Amino acid sequence: MICLLMNVLSAPGMGRRSQPHPTSTEEVRLEALLAELTADPSNQAVMTELYALIRVPVYAYALSLVKNPYDAEDILHDTVISIHDSIGSYCASGKPMAWIITIAKNHGYGRLRRQKHVADVKIDEAILESAPSIKSVGINYYF
Repeated sequence: MICLLMNVLSAPGMGRRSQPHPTSTEEVRLEALLAELTADPSNQAVMTELYALIRVPVYAYALSLVKNPYDAEDILHDTVISIHDSIGSYCASGKPMAWIITIAKNHGYGRLRRQKHVADVKIDEAILESAPSIKSVGINYYF
């Protein structure tokens, strides 16, 4: 429904310029893959090809955000899952990579927000040794 509304609004004379069609071969192929995935979300061959096309740019973008290769890999993984889960809401506008990078950006910013709340705490060995044992505080446990 939203895609239909956007197509009507982008029609000539409706106050909004129509979106340009994809120009590069990769953009055209991405658009075709997303259309195929919309028709059949369980198509593993399409997901594999889609992953091969977006892996490097999404990873590079995620790495530029979080500056950590492990987090960038997680963002890539989360992005691919989100693409699959939200493919029904994708509206072909000629910019499939922009949609994909927006998903990666949202995952990257979310990860940065979560990391901001985690503090690096160094625990001194002396503090650990002076801490009461489980038995001394009256906690019973059975193993």
